[in-house]
Amino acid sequence: VSQSRYVNQEVIVVDDGSTDGSVNLLKGLRSDFVLLTKSNEGQYSAYNKGFYASKGAWILFLDSDDLADQDLLHEAKPFFRDHVSKIQVQMKIINSKSHFDNKLFPHYTENLSPRRIRELYLQTLSYPTPPGSGNIYARSFLEKIFPLSDFCGKPGDSMPLAAAPLLGDVITIRRPLVSYRLHDKTLRSRNAIRMFLNHNSDILL
Repeated sequence: VSQSRYVNQEVIVVDDGSTDGSVNLLKGLRSDFVLLTKSNEGQYSAYNKGFYASKGAWILFLDSDDLADQDLLHEAKPFFRDHVSKIQVQMKIINSKSHFDNKLFPHYTENLSPRRIRELYLQTLSYPTPPGSGNIYARSFLEKIFPLSDFCGKPGDSMPLAAAPLLGDVITIRRPLVSYRLHDKTLRSRNAIRMFLNHNSDILL
């Protein structure tokens, strides 16, 4: 984030009750960010706190163990427009030592227009998408679904990923612009989508 070519940005760090000295480390790194601390309540709760403290029109929720390319926001900027719910990119898989494993995901095997993504979603309750850090969301979209709760699952990205194709256009950039540290997280799609549809039919009308 500190190397980003996009200058008009705000950085908000949410510490979710860490006990490893992260807060003191952050205070010593840089001063041009907002540091928020809270008790440990899970990722979706951290998303809520960060979102409501933010002011920007476009939001990136970057997990602490993922890395954003310096060109990420610069590449996404041409798509900052009305009716877009999120912009998604490819991710490079890195190991615990931040070494690139020569693997990219998702595998975008076709030209994924917003219309095609919506078709896939409605047909299969799934669509090619990266997890949280690989997505930039429109604030106008997030305002329709926040505050998040855990009914779509504990991870903070479950509900935004499930709602995005229904509440706007999903734009796909076929470039690896975020590094994803491989660990035990799994992609959650169909279950989160079903739960979102069951609980939020009113905002889809």
